[in-house]
Amino acid sequence: MRHSRAKIFFLLYLCAIIYLSLYPGEFTLRPKMDRLLWVPVVGRRQILDFVLNVLFYLPLGVAGCLSFRRRGLGLLTAVVVGGCLSWTIEWLQLWMPFRFGNLTDLVSNTAGTLLGASLAFAASRWNWLPGHRADSLWQLKPTPSLLFGLWILWQTFPFVPAAQLVRLTGFFTLLAPWAWLPLIEAFLGFAALRFAVGRSLWIWVAYAAIPAQAFLLERSLSPAALCGASLGWIVARLTGSAGLRWLGFVLPTWLLVEELRPFSFTGQFSPLRWAPFETWYQATSLGYYPIIFGKLFLYLSVIWALRERGTTPSWSVGIPAAILLGGEWAQQYLVGRTPESTDWILLAAAAALLALFSRAEPVRVAAPAAPDRATGAVPRRD
Repeated sequence: MRHSRAKIFFLLYLCAIIYLSLYPGEFTLRPKMDRLLWVPVVGRRQILDFVLNVLFYLPLGVAGCLSFRRRGLGLLTAVVVGGCLSWTIEWLQLWMPFRFGNLTDLVSNTAGTLLGASLAFAASRWNWLPGHRADSLWQLKPTPSLLFGLWILWQTFPFVPAAQLVRLTGFFTLLAPWAWLPLIEAFLGFAALRFAVGRSLWIWVAYAAIPAQAFLLERSLSPAALCGASLGWIVARLTGSAGLRWLGFVLPTWLLVEELRPFSFTGQFSPLRWAPFETWYQATSLGYYPIIFGKLFLYLSVIWALRERGTTPSWSVGIPAAILLGGEWAQQYLVGRTPESTDWILLAAAAALLALFSRAEPVRVAAPAAPDRATGAVPRRD
């Protein structure tokens, strides 16, 4: 079952790469150039684009390696598919008026596929963290590691340090203004992360990601987010299992609030945009990626919290899907909102990722019952 889910995710992510790389699908009769050229990676922008391309193809390598029972064959197949896919896309972009195919993207995409496949190969071969005891405070199961990774992506993208002198001398002037929305998002998000990670020391790394924003490019430290994460940590620590059940109710409610903000309806109708990720190309990547990672983290947290509350897997996905369906319909009449199908794609991706990672977790097998000393019979387990 794990391999079939990995194959489904692999095919879906393959289609997503093709769609995003060839959007809007406009081609010319003649190519802009007769061959792919190498773009030197010399500036900060070029380095950032190179890193983003590596990260973009990394899930493809992971899913490709996990799709095969023979890991060596999976690793090789994933790299070949990723390299051939990238070459085809870069070649087709020579015929697109608003795209620029080049060898640099081909190398970065293939490197991302190789890195993802290598990580999946190592994780499956050495059981995630080799050499660590089961009770190690640095041990993370697959599902908590998925939530942790999405949290880090949300809080630290684009990962580029910006420790200029002005950030050190004018630290307090660079603080983000106080707002209730970052406080609530950080409170609920970090509470969910604390419940998932438990006592692992990785929770300190996740918490440190917020103050680290003061020294990252295009990011600024939000005192409201820092207070919200601190409050979420305290509440999760004090409430225990009761708090986890409470979170399974609060997170879907907050998802509904997020869909209906700012609760200002108008008679003007805004049609639903059916093309997913259409706004991707209307905003800068530095501002759009954190929104995507934040939504993906929220949707995955909602599904995970509902499952931990005892909700069946189908209802765990169906409840947020119904909220998004009603919310996107209502956003057609909301001021300042853009109804689109991107959120549904992200919810489906979150459900697929959670199913894939949860299948990778080891199953606990009950120890066999000891036989009776007098009769030698093994007692039945009803």
